[in-house]
Amino acid sequence: PIRLRSGGYLMAYNTGLRSGSISTPWEHNTVVASSADGLNWQTMTTIQHANMPGLVEIEDGSLLLYYVDFSYAETNTTPLPPDNPQPTISPALLKFIQTIQVTQDSQHLTGGFSRIFYLPATDRFVVTFGGNLAQPAGGCLDRGFSYKVYTMDLQETGETGTFACDVADAGSVMVDNTYYFAAMAKQGDETGWHLLRIDTADWKVLTDLFYPLDYPREGEGDPMVAFVNGQID
Repeated sequence: PIRLRSGGYLMAYNTGLRSGSISTPWEHNTVVASSADGLNWQTMTTIQHANMPGLVEIEDGSLLLYYVDFSYAETNTTPLPPDNPQPTISPALLKFIQTIQVTQDSQHLTGGFSRIFYLPATDRFVVTFGGNLAQPAGGCLDRGFSYKVYTMDLQETGETGTFACDVADAGSVMVDNTYYFAAMAKQGDETGWHLLRIDTADWKVLTDLFYPLDYPREGEGDPMVAFVNGQID
C-alpha cells in the first residue's frame, strides 16, 4: 500500500484463479483498492491478465499503476503491433496508456520472471527479467537475469545489463533505489538461495551471498522478497 499526500491509502495486488493445482500468470488479475484508514479496503477496479503491480504517486500528484501484462504474450510470439489491444479494465476507472514488449532484442532472446519497478532517484522505470541471452553478458554465457531502464513514458533509455546467471524461480523487491534479489540456486551439494543487493544508480552489486537451506525440509521454490518494518523478509 502507499499513503497518498492528500490522505488515505491505495493498494495494488494480484489475485489468481486456480485451475486444479495450476495457476498461470495469464489467470491472474490486478486489483486496485482504496482505504481511508489502512485497515478497511474497497475494490476500485480490476485489470484482467495482469500481474506484479506497483503504484507510485509522482511529484505532480498523479498516480501511476504499472504491471506485467500477460493478455498479449500468452497467445502471441510476434512483436506488439502499433494498435495492440488494450487490457480489460473493469470498471473503467483507470486510463490505459501503453504496453511495451521488452524482449526479443539483439541481446536477449527470451524473458521471463518479469518485474517492473519505479526508481525515484532517476524518475525512471526498470524491468528485470530472466532468460536466454543472444551473446555472453555480465559474466553469463547463454542465460541470465537482466534489466532494462525506461523513461516515465516507457521509452528505452539504452541502459541495460545482466546481473546474475541464475535463471530459476526468483523474487525481488525495490526499496528506494536499492534492489534486493533472491533466486533458487545450488552450491556444490547444497540447495539454497542466491541473494543479491544492488545499487540501481550504477547496478553495482553491494552484497552477493549464498544462503543454504535445510533441504528438503525447507523448500527452495518460488522465493518471495518483501520489505516489512525496515527489514528484508
